[in-house]
Amino acid sequence: MAALLSGQLSSLKTTLCASIGAENRWIAENMPGYRKVGQALLQQNGGVYDRIDVQNEAGDIRSVYFDIKSFFGMVNGKPLKQKVV
Repeated sequence: MAALLSGQLSSLKTTLCASIGAENRWIAENMPGYRKVGQALLQQNGGVYDRIDVQNEAGDIRSVYFDIKSFFGMVNGKPLKQKVV
C-alpha cells in the first residue's frame, strides 16, 4: 500500500500508520535490507504525511509515504499542548 516512488503526493498511495513504531515495522517487513536515511513531514490537502527515505547496501534510495493524521500532534494518545509565545 505504500508508494515507493517519488512524485506528487496527491497521486501516491500511502500507508495509514498508528505510530512511528508501525512505520518502522512496515519498512522492516516490506523492505528488508533497507535502512532509514532521511525523513520529512509533509502537509498537503488537509493531510499530514511522513516521507521516509530508505537506502539499501547497493545505494538505491526509495521514498515511502505514511499517512500519520491519526497520531500527528499527539503524546500518549492526547493532543500536544502548545505554548503561546
